[in-house]
Amino acid sequence: MARVSARAAVTTVAILSWLSAASASAVGGLAFVHAYRNGDMGIDGIGGPRSTAVSPDGASLYVNAVSPEVSSIAVFRRDAGTGRLTEVQVVMRPDICTGGLVTVSPDGASVYLTGSSCDTLAVFQRDTMTGTLTFLEVHQQGIGGDDGLDGVLGVTVSPDGANVYVTAVTEGAVAVFARDSGTGRLTFVEVQKNGMNAVSGLSGAADVAIGPDGQNAYVASRLDNAVAVFSRSSVTGALTFLQVEREGVGGVDGLGDADAVRVSADGRHVYATGINDSAVAVFARDVGTGFLTFVEVQRDGTGGVPPWDDGRC
Repeated sequence: MARVSARAAVTTVAILSWLSAASASAVGGLAFVHAYRNGDMGIDGIGGPRSTAVSPDGASLYVNAVSPEVSSIAVFRRDAGTGRLTEVQVVMRPDICTGGLVTVSPDGASVYLTGSSCDTLAVFQRDTMTGTLTFLEVHQQGIGGDDGLDGVLGVTVSPDGANVYVTAVTEGAVAVFARDSGTGRLTFVEVQKNGMNAVSGLSGAADVAIGPDGQNAYVASRLDNAVAVFSRSSVTGALTFLQVEREGVGGVDGLGDADAVRVSADGRHVYATGINDSAVAVFARDVGTGFLTFVEVQRDGTGGVPPWDDGRC
């Protein structure tokens, strides 16, 4: 769950590049390569890094920064052999706002950034050769019919590239946008809100993930301590509520202040982090229906999991 490591320390000005070492790769370990800091060697735009995203081709790294002065996206070219980075662009705009997350579309042609401080979703076109960005448009809560962006945070693109989904912590919602595959521009489709039309488990909606088959959306919600499950229309991208897995109900554990969610590449499992539980909750996913069944919880300092402050970090 890359987003967890990207958010580990909001106040730091360092970005860490990692490379699997031969001695560590057998167990999935990592070896430190280099640290990139704002102001060092001409590097700019990474003061207070908030989130990171790597392009599907592995050639580019995008860093959303929230320094006190301005919000920005820094673009780095990535060496596929070493993992080292070279900064190629910094995009600074007052309308991209702060506090959100960044993602790249599966086709590598678009970059999307949420701005929770002003309830916006910014759209950038990505040069697939250089990785550089061109600003296209911004969507904002209540403007032009856009809804579900009050306190916007999580953002993801469906595997088919047809839709963009964003979560709104304040509004307790997940908004759906149709994506133009040629330009990357977005059109609002619908919003699912907590407590409306029997929808449950979206209070404090913080993150959203789409299954690799595109059939379901999963939303991690902080205030509900839950993962909400939706089916997804392959035609319109619209969502239909199916289920909610909630902390303390039916043996579910590890979802206290649920903040991030991911689906495994084979579509058989869903993983969600719970900040208050210092844990990762594991669910089995029915590949036919998308429904979840709780499997286990891996908690900090228990069951062989080393505590975060055991000197290894």
